[in-house]
Amino acid sequence: GEGMPQVAEVSTNVGGTGGGGPAGGKVSVDGFVYDADSGNPIADAVVVILLPGLDPDQWLDNGSDSDVLTWASTDSNGYFKLPVSLDRGIDYPALAGASSKGYLTTTGFLFFEEADPDLITLEIELNK
Repeated sequence: GEGMPQVAEVSTNVGGTGGGGPAGGKVSVDGFVYDADSGNPIADAVVVILLPGLDPDQWLDNGSDSDVLTWASTDSNGYFKLPVSLDRGIDYPALAGASSKGYLTTTGFLFFEEADPDLITLEIELNK
């Protein structure tokens, strides 16, 4: 496909922070998955975070469970919370989808900067 969208609008990845570990602690991630057309929440959608360095599109075609860092599924309100917190300064390959309901899986990357808060709430939209 042409330019896959970011899984979520979190922060623009601005390069240039050299060496050293991130100052802040890990980032907890929760959020909501919505229907892009209606805005309604999607239950039983899955949000998957892969190990850094993987290509989420390739994983979608031929991935294994051992490549998954953490994942969560949404409740009846479209809400999810990842059980594992993520490090700052790392590009995490991410996927979100609800194929059982006919939604296309979207792929992209999550990246958290040191200035980001300790809890990030994503809003993810899926298309059919």
